[in-house]
Amino acid sequence: MLNQAVGLSETLYAEAQRLVATDSQLQPKDLSLPLLRECVDVKLSYAKLLLSMLSLHINDERQKMVLNLQLPAVLQVTVTIIITAFID
Repeated sequence: MLNQAVGLSETLYAEAQRLVATDSQLQPKDLSLPLLRECVDVKLSYAKLLLSMLSLHINDERQKMVLNLQLPAVLQVTVTIIITAFID
């Protein structure tokens, strides 16, 4: 959804520039600055969301790796406990 918002804001900005270019009375900066700010704000929000999603994914993967590294040790301890229980 944010990707669509970024695309829409870029389209609006491009259309505003095109309209201003056809009217010699207006300066391009007069109309496009607020729209450009809005476009940049949407892009920043999108980037923050993507970074947050990436951070969550990295943390998930890190937890899986730690679990996979610990699993053999847990199995080894379990096997040792079982073996010692049968030997004693």
